[in-house]
Amino acid sequence: MALKISNEISDRAWGDVDKSALGRRLAEAYAAGDATKAQIRFVYLYVPDEAFGEDADGKPTFAHSKAKLPVAEVSGDTITLNRNGIHAAAGALAGARGEPDMPANAMTAARRRLRGLYRKLRETPPDSLKETLMTIERGKPIEEMVKGSLETTRDEIAAAFEAQFREPSPFAPGDEYTPYVIVDTFADAVIVKAWSPDDELSPDEFYRVTYTQTADGYVFADEAEWQVVELTYQPQTQEQQSPSPQPSPIGEGVGEAKRRRGKRIVERLATGMMMDEAADGPRTIRADRVMTANVVNGNDRRYPARVLREAVDRMRTHLNESAGQGRMQYLGEVDHPSDKSGRPNMLDVVVKWDSVDFDGEHVSVAGHLLETAKGRDIQALARGGVRIPLSMRGYGDSRIVKEGGREIEEVTRLEITGFDLVLEPGFEDAVPIIERREEGGHVGSPQREEGAHAGAPRRGDEEMDPEKLKEVIKANPELFKGLLKEDLDRMGAEQMKALEESVRKLLGIDEQADLGKALTEAVEAKRTLDEQAKAKAIEEAIGAATKDLPYGEKMNGLFVESIRAAKPQDEKAVKAIVEAKRKEYDALAAEARLTAMGYRGVHVVGPVIETELGIPAYARGMHEFTEALLRTGQGSRFDARKPKTINEVFTAQMLERFDKMHEAKLKQEARLLEEAEQTTDLNLPYSVSRTIIAQMGPRLIAASVFDFAVTDQNPTRVFYESYAAETGTVVSVTNESVVTDLNNWVQLAHNRLTPGTVVVTSSPAGTTYVENTDYLIDYANGRLMTIATISDGATVLANYQYTAIRKGEMQPIARGKGQLTYKDMSCAADRLAQQISNEAVLFSRSQIGWDATTRTLSMLINQIQRKIDQGVFYLALSAALGVASNSGGTWNSGASPIDYADLVKKIGVARVKITNRYYEPTAVVMSTTLSDTLANWTGFSAAGARPDQDLNAAGYVGRVKGLPVFETTQFSDSYVLVVNRELVAHRVFSPMALKGPFPSYDSNGALIAADQWYAEEYNGTEAPVPEKGSYVVVQ
Repeated sequence: MALKISNEISDRAWGDVDKSALGRRLAEAYAAGDATKAQIRFVYLYVPDEAFGEDADGKPTFAHSKAKLPVAEVSGDTITLNRNGIHAAAGALAGARGEPDMPANAMTAARRRLRGLYRKLRETPPDSLKETLMTIERGKPIEEMVKGSLETTRDEIAAAFEAQFREPSPFAPGDEYTPYVIVDTFADAVIVKAWSPDDELSPDEFYRVTYTQTADGYVFADEAEWQVVELTYQPQTQEQQSPSPQPSPIGEGVGEAKRRRGKRIVERLATGMMMDEAADGPRTIRADRVMTANVVNGNDRRYPARVLREAVDRMRTHLNESAGQGRMQYLGEVDHPSDKSGRPNMLDVVVKWDSVDFDGEHVSVAGHLLETAKGRDIQALARGGVRIPLSMRGYGDSRIVKEGGREIEEVTRLEITGFDLVLEPGFEDAVPIIERREEGGHVGSPQREEGAHAGAPRRGDEEMDPEKLKEVIKANPELFKGLLKEDLDRMGAEQMKALEESVRKLLGIDEQADLGKALTEAVEAKRTLDEQAKAKAIEEAIGAATKDLPYGEKMNGLFVESIRAAKPQDEKAVKAIVEAKRKEYDALAAEARLTAMGYRGVHVVGPVIETELGIPAYARGMHEFTEALLRTGQGSRFDARKPKTINEVFTAQMLERFDKMHEAKLKQEARLLEEAEQTTDLNLPYSVSRTIIAQMGPRLIAASVFDFAVTDQNPTRVFYESYAAETGTVVSVTNESVVTDLNNWVQLAHNRLTPGTVVVTSSPAGTTYVENTDYLIDYANGRLMTIATISDGATVLANYQYTAIRKGEMQPIARGKGQLTYKDMSCAADRLAQQISNEAVLFSRSQIGWDATTRTLSMLINQIQRKIDQGVFYLALSAALGVASNSGGTWNSGASPIDYADLVKKIGVARVKITNRYYEPTAVVMSTTLSDTLANWTGFSAAGARPDQDLNAAGYVGRVKGLPVFETTQFSDSYVLVVNRELVAHRVFSPMALKGPFPSYDSNGALIAADQWYAEEYNGTEAPVPEKGSYVVVQ
């Protein structure tokens, strides 16, 4: 059930109120939609924004632990202020339980609210809640700051204040209110008081709120910056300052009404009405989207959303007033008053508007149709399908702004007085408007309820005001040519009377006729004729400029309509717009013509095998071989565009090198494959070679472990980096005399000592002391501390080595240099031959993959690759064995039970040896026999799964000491090798290729029905830095 706020005050002991239960109750109600943020902030003096959020399901949450200082309790569905809770909150703010964890501005707001709550309790607030009062005199009158209507300016300031400080109401969920009311307005500030739902309370606290005026309206200071003030005068209430927003009586003078209200606004709206068909009761009508915010309409007028919201709020307020409050009626007539007598006519009223809404973008109105004679006529028209637009009547203010090279009238204040029904069609825009222009050229004379035009006399005036007559003559001198014989401003009363008689004679009216009306009609007629002449000239200019358009009847019509829609102001503007549109339409026409001819833009095309599979078109034969192997489960696809492993990167490099050397042969074989009608006798050795490289390359285990690459030079150089220290960088010190200080550090002559090189003896030498037992060493700062057996103040001798990188101020700097070293590598050919009889199945597309020749040659290449793997691994072992003190130890594989942990420990020792040489170990290599033995160790598995199943890489079986372990059949069972990738460098100069077939002969030279083939690859291998490997001996 939704929570509500009671006007009662609870006297329940505050200690009896469970604060945690209170917070949980509010959190549950907020999550269920039964409590609002405003009601929660009513309960607590401080609730930060971050206390409100959403859970994972999007449900609203309230973290009550973040709220501070509750002053109300919840009982059932009712929130009630608690007198003792208010007292407790005041004590907490005074520091009774320590300073509350609240921002300074929140503390100020809490004190101000507590003072208001004490007034509600009719108690005197404690001194801890009081603020320093600033005594002020009456401020600078607002008349001295603005021009125009005083009441209008005050209304705008009040509306801006209400809009800036409007917030959700805790008393009526879903509604909004402004917690403060303006009681006085000055040129730089307003005086406000707190709003209270209790009318019997007399607020005794006022705040001074400064404001500034910007292009968008008025902006007030933040609430935390308001000053509590004491007034030395009786404030004038806002109601006394501002006149009622209702229209003035019909008989009021135009000048006074215009001065007070601002200019009149009329909008002709194309939006039609919708009428229900209820059989009884008044028929309801509604009109949606009668006005749109922030859109420049057809008459270059724009209504900001703020202006429409304020106008709708005021209109809704008047609609909801009671009759005793002088409720304002919003009516609608048949045709606009300005189109009839100039005055509203009660007998022409056909609609009473009951509601108005604004959704942030569009204004909608609803009401009911009156059952008058004209009301029934409207019903008949609606049933007959006649679309009846609306005309909005109102008054307000506007300003001219320039945007995009044109002037826009932006309305800054609007007071809506009604919507009339008109039979003139509206514009076709989203918000079409027909607006009138006042004398002087101002767009959209705002239309007040009387409907009279600005500055024009209305029918019924007893005599024409001479001053107004002068204004009309000055504004339209072309109408009075020949009547003026002297300066208009120097004419006296008799001369003006004679002039009036001349004007009446010119207009053809007698002395009883309404001169004002006649002049107005004459001015309107002249303006209409001028506008018609201008429109005709523009239309003729459009016709002349577009008579020879070459785009076809339909496109030509659209072109002309686009020129009209641009609304050129004269013939020159027509020419400029046509030239710009010709460029646009020429491009559109050219594109349409090319499209009709089948042109669809530039597309890069190529063989499907290249675009979809990334295989060069000349490697089509390889693709056919690969597909055949896949159908029999003998191979896998390899996409050289997206290599995923080191092996695949190396394979892609080999294929690129192979293509560079044998592209011509591959193209020739591709043509043979494409043109052959019978494939039995096809000879495609290079395509077969490319296929086998793609299949075997990713399986090379050595490529997973060591530095494999291709080269286009033979011999080639393998470059590597090494560090060489010059003389004097690492220095030895012998028998440095040191006087000890028991349990205190003693500085040695040098810093940055080398660990393991320090030896301390007695002086004279004889006794050698033990580090970490008799003394401690600070290697970074070069210090010694004696801790046992060495007496205090004894003299000892220190021997050590240090790196001369911290010599001190103004000392020479030792040199160290990195060297780029290389080894020359010569690539040699590995070859292996095979003879195949003609009785074996020959190459054929239908049998590819099972052909005896292909399978035999594949085994041939596989044998060569195994041999290359073997040579690489044994070279790595030899390099590691050639480094002194490089063994991690010896492991007994025949022990019972097998001590797997001892093997892992020794692998770790070998790993550390490489690390201490400033190289990073990257892999462990062992034979397949040893890797299978190690796989039996429980530490080599995770949750029952073998590590050799967690990565699909050539030779990879798991991890030991954080390093990947690779197994191979081409390595000794007597060693385990720990390596850095750069221990061995292998370069391929010419990738594996098949040569043949060659004829076979016996020893007598007789021909044999068999073909001979051989495989050939040029490669080289070197171990440039043996220190990048270490080993473990296996017995």
